[in-house]
Amino acid sequence: MTGDTMTARLIVRGVMTDVFNPFEMRDVMRSIPTRTYSKAAKCWTIETTFIDLCIISLESAGCTTFVTYPDGRPWTRRSSSSPRSSSSSSNSWVEDIFTACPPANVNRLRKSLLACFHPDVGGDADITRRIIAAAEKTEK
Repeated sequence: MTGDTMTARLIVRGVMTDVFNPFEMRDVMRSIPTRTYSKAAKCWTIETTFIDLCIISLESAGCTTFVTYPDGRPWTRRSSSSPRSSSSSSNSWVEDIFTACPPANVNRLRKSLLACFHPDVGGDADITRRIIAAAEKTEK
């Protein structure tokens, strides 16, 4: 089923990241805080702060992601903890995203994540609980 695979390319340009994704992923991208769409470039632009949220959201929706710098070199996270790399702590990626989120955007991030992961939209109840707990912990 290789023909059914959707692919998104994210190009990290310092504090901003360009996201080229299939049209079917438009609702996923609309859930990312601070996103804007450029009709001229035919891509979304997000703050690099939200790159983990974007990657997780796109992959959860069935899209394969490739993240590079403009010259094509693969992008790697600067921190050693990755939302997808730590299987020892299942809350890791949720907590990492909220820890990295600017305090003024915590509520928007919570709403965006719940729009993707809430059971009412086909998500998981456990992930929803973890999102709510991490948001409450960050807001304190």
